[in-house]
Amino acid sequence: MTSTLPVTAVNVPTAATLLSAVEELTRASVREVFRTMLEIEVADAADAPLAPGDAGQIFASVGFVGDVTGVVHLCAGVPLAKVITGHMLGLSESDVVSDEMLNDGFAELGNMVVGWVKSRLSNRGWPCVLTLPSVVRGNNLSIQSIPNTCGRILGFHAGLHPFVIELLIGDPRGETPPPATVPNPAPSPAVSSFPALTDSDAKTPLNTDF
Repeated sequence: MTSTLPVTAVNVPTAATLLSAVEELTRASVREVFRTMLEIEVADAADAPLAPGDAGQIFASVGFVGDVTGVVHLCAGVPLAKVITGHMLGLSESDVVSDEMLNDGFAELGNMVVGWVKSRLSNRGWPCVLTLPSVVRGNNLSIQSIPNTCGRILGFHAGLHPFVIELLIGDPRGETPPPATVPNPAPSPAVSSFPALTDSDAKTPLNTDF
């Protein structure tokens, strides 16, 4: 007589397992994308929230849905975003003068970093699809955690510029994982299935509806 395990227990990874895999791939993706696409070398920094700066902050958020569900937030100061956009367009950072140019460039960076991760998750047997990127600019931005997710902060430096990637991964088992390690939760409830970005002085709509 052959016994079988419940379907829900077969080959279903925990959120912690998925988070570790996404962290590993994200760190590799950042180095690969910055080196090959932008010709910028990056180094690890303290895994801490991005500090506010006088020039403002910019966040690009890209979600993925499928066998792995979550969202990746790329968080940087506006000066670094100008450097990145300039490298993409073959311009000096002083030539990156419009909000549209800056937002489009940083959104494309999010697509490249998370697309690299998505491709390799699929290769590991966890297929998923990406959402369109959402870009927010302002200062003192924060990400609100939600139940049944776990998160991690990854710190980097590009030259003198710090930047941070914040990961949030949903639990495929529907269980409640350890609290998400996402800083500065906003006091108001999220209105979408992913964390809300909040900032009282945001310059663009706070849109994270994936």
